[in-house]
Amino acid sequence: MAANCLRCIALAYRLCEQEKVPSNEESFDDWVLPEDNLVLLAIVGIKDPCRPGVKDAVKICTDAGVKVMGRSSPNDKLLLVQALRKGGDVVAVTGDGTNDAPALHEADIGLSMGIQGTEVAKESSDIVILDDNFASVVKVVRWGRSVYANIQKFIQFQLTVNVAALVINVVAAISTGDVPLNSVQLLWVNLIMDTLGALALATEPPTDNLMHRSPVGRRFESFLM
Repeated sequence: MAANCLRCIALAYRLCEQEKVPSNEESFDDWVLPEDNLVLLAIVGIKDPCRPGVKDAVKICTDAGVKVMGRSSPNDKLLLVQALRKGGDVVAVTGDGTNDAPALHEADIGLSMGIQGTEVAKESSDIVILDDNFASVVKVVRWGRSVYANIQKFIQFQLTVNVAALVINVVAAISTGDVPLNSVQLLWVNLIMDTLGALALATEPPTDNLMHRSPVGRRFESFLM
């Protein structure tokens, strides 16, 4: 059943002396359940099918260079996040329980579940998935890469305009002794180009081509690639 991705639960019992069993609820918190000499009653396999569209969403993330790690305990999540961040990777974590809060807080991007998630998990995360659907993660990746690509285009656009204006003024000043654009005119050109360029690039919607790019690391030189 475990090989078929079923959640396995074992049911067992053991005879205990009545005086050793706590009689009130407060004592139950400190009572350690015995784990030896148990009699197995049954093993139950619970099926947890994926939602429609999750298979395609996982494939899109895989093709986009995102590596999917699932079915890990909260402590394993935290250790994985710390190890991956030390290696220079950008880490995103999804969780819904209170125990997932440390991993959500430690990750670069924490995504909590809006329906089944606890308040502690939501407060420790950066993004709340309202429909608890993994397909929404694809939208997050697509929009994140779109913002990154737009920033790249804007910086390249700004460098081109500013360098071109600077070279024209320097060459004209050296060759003719006069500059074609004075300081006020340069400010107007800069203002117009900044406004139009920011509006054009910031409003560009995400495309599916962004999901075919490889992920970008933390290095600054990769920012302008």
